[in-house]
Amino acid sequence: MSDYRRALSDGRMPGNLAAAYSNPYPFDSFADVLSIGICLCDRLGRITQYNRKAAELWGCMPQCALAPLYSGAHKTLRLDGTAMPLSEMPVAEALRTGRPVRERECVIERPDGGRALVCVNAEPLFDDDGDVAGVVNCIQDITDRKTAEHRQMLLIDELNHRVRNALATVQSLIGQSARGSETVADFHQRLEARLMALGRAHDELSRRRWADVDLHEVIEAGLGLHRGRRNVTVEGAPVTIGPRSGLMLTMVVHELTANAARYGALSGARDAQGAVRLSWKVEMDGVGPLLRLRWQESGGPPVRPPERRGFGTLLIQRGVAAELHGETTISYAPAGVRCDLKIPLRHGE
Repeated sequence: MSDYRRALSDGRMPGNLAAAYSNPYPFDSFADVLSIGICLCDRLGRITQYNRKAAELWGCMPQCALAPLYSGAHKTLRLDGTAMPLSEMPVAEALRTGRPVRERECVIERPDGGRALVCVNAEPLFDDDGDVAGVVNCIQDITDRKTAEHRQMLLIDELNHRVRNALATVQSLIGQSARGSETVADFHQRLEARLMALGRAHDELSRRRWADVDLHEVIEAGLGLHRGRRNVTVEGAPVTIGPRSGLMLTMVVHELTANAARYGALSGARDAQGAVRLSWKVEMDGVGPLLRLRWQESGGPPVRPPERRGFGTLLIQRGVAAELHGETTISYAPAGVRCDLKIPLRHGE
């Protein structure tokens, strides 16, 4: 059995171990293929041996038996990026107390400035008299794992946020649909249509993992059964918008479509001559790109301004302002309803 293996098996380290392993680098072929960095230090904290993974994590190959591990070319930092004092360093603590240090997380900063988040376990070794003779230091790179955990927490927080928003939206849809309906059947029809539009928007955004979405697909989701019809024209250059804008615009287009189907150009009156043209363009203002979207009805029944604002109008005006920081202008010209939206483009919302 090698001196190193004997040290690990009985917890003791022969006094001549440092001299035996004063060669500048590897343990043996077994330790050198491990994915965990391992280094052996003597009672003064000087490196007597280390494997290839440890050198990769440090970003350097220190000369054995010359300087303590904690005074090497690499730096050991706390998780907040500040320098870790000697008293907190796992090797120094294990040498001072004679007790193992378990699962200590810290950051290694390499000479080139690169960093790795690591988990350190330092196990003290003892000589025949029971005195601390050295430390076995195991260093595991947990950068990828911690990054994945952080990303997962962000996704969970975002999911919780979206669920709360969705529930609030549904609650608002129920209340406003009830107030704007004259019969139970009318309430059921309006609420079902709005929930289906909301569901289509969520399906599209979920398919894209809540990333930016194409505006044309958002428009089609809002048009529902009216998409692709000859009397509905959709025109505009390819534009991608953020998920929040996509969700809100789907509901806006749905409300405009529902109103046109009930009272306006898509209602089938006047021998089905009514038509809708939905167009958009992107302009630059002093802050950034601005989406200008227009809904224009024509050929339908004569338009009269409503006596009161319904839920659809409130959703469009208040939703665009509150959710998208945009502006809405609705005009009720006799020839047809026109709705103009002006929305700042924000991506990755």
